[in-house]
Amino acid sequence: MRILNPIFCFTTLVFFGFTTQKSLAQNGNLQIEQPQKVTQLLQLKKQLKKDDKRYRIQIYNGNQEGAQKALSNAKNEFEITAELTFEYPNYKVRLGKFRTRLEADKHLIEVRGKYPGAFILALQQ
Repeated sequence: MRILNPIFCFTTLVFFGFTTQKSLAQNGNLQIEQPQKVTQLLQLKKQLKKDDKRYRIQIYNGNQEGAQKALSNAKNEFEITAELTFEYPNYKVRLGKFRTRLEADKHLIEVRGKYPGAFILALQQ
C-alpha cells in the first residue's frame, strides 16, 4: 500500500475547495411580492397599537409612608403586580396592567374587599 505525499494531498484539497466553493456560490437578488392587503393590515395594526389602552387599579393616593405600606400589603395579599408612582404632589399605588376592562373589573372585586376606595384607571401606553 502506498502512502500519499502530504503536499499532493494538501494541493488537491485546496484545489477542490476553491472549485466547490465557486460552483456552489449563489448570485442574485431576492424579490418579495406581497399583496396590497398585507401592507394595509400592517398599517392598521400599527394604528391599533397606538390606541392600545391598559387598565390599572389604583388603591392608594397620598403621602410616601402610606404608599409604602399600601404597596407592601398589596404585594403580600394579591397575586398581581403592584407599582408605586409619584405624580406631584402625591404617591400612588397601582395594581396590574390589564388589557381589557373586563379583566380589570374581575380583579377589582377582589381588591375592594381590602381597599374599598379602589378604582380602575385607563392609561395610554
